[in-house]
Amino acid sequence: MKDRLWVCVGDRATLPLLYVENCADAIVQAILYPPKSRHTINLVDDNLPTQKEYRDALRQVVPHLPAEVTLPWAVVNQLSRLASQIPGLARAKLPGLLVPARVHARFKPLAYSNTRAKQYLDWTPRFSLQESLARSVSSIDLLQEVQS
Repeated sequence: MKDRLWVCVGDRATLPLLYVENCADAIVQAILYPPKSRHTINLVDDNLPTQKEYRDALRQVVPHLPAEVTLPWAVVNQLSRLASQIPGLARAKLPGLLVPARVHARFKPLAYSNTRAKQYLDWTPRFSLQESLARSVSSIDLLQEVQS
């Protein structure tokens, strides 16, 4: 296998992760006990990791991940702004890392909360990040486990 390299933009932003079984639990909870009023509810797991924490946790369960180079968000953001101001370059087909709108859509740090899901659905994620990653890479048949 060829040596690969991950180019990571930032390492301090929070990732909006939701493990599939936690999502299924929330959907079942919403069907069985629908909220009395309508609300927009974000479904994300508890204790959301930063980008770096996620990569570190992933390295614990997947042994042969590519090497990584981390570019700070502020640097990538500024480079994309500068590239967009260079005459003639703004109309060229640039990689996503040099297009400000794409950089913001893909990498801008945001905050996420599952407070409403907990409040209105009486839901709590069953699996932590470590458990979710372990289950994701294991050989267990999740459908068979549910039927047991």
